[in-house]
Amino acid sequence: MEENVQKRPKGFEKFLQHVEIVGNKIPYPVSLFIYLSIAVILLSVRKQIFLQSTLLLAKKLLLTICCLSTALLKC
Repeated sequence: MEENVQKRPKGFEKFLQHVEIVGNKIPYPVSLFIYLSIAVILLSVRKQIFLQSTLLLAKKLLLTICCLSTALLKC
């Protein structure tokens, strides 16, 4: 009669069961590597575009400040 009773998992066994469940849900390692590579490439392109637009704005602002300062010095 005691052999039919299953024990509830405790502590570390419960943790390992959760790890197995999560591990079974993640994609195949090669596809995971490809997804992460694409994400890194897209983020770096986005950052580069942001930096270029920021530098363009900084150049315009600097040019405006220079023009205003030279105009004020002539007065």
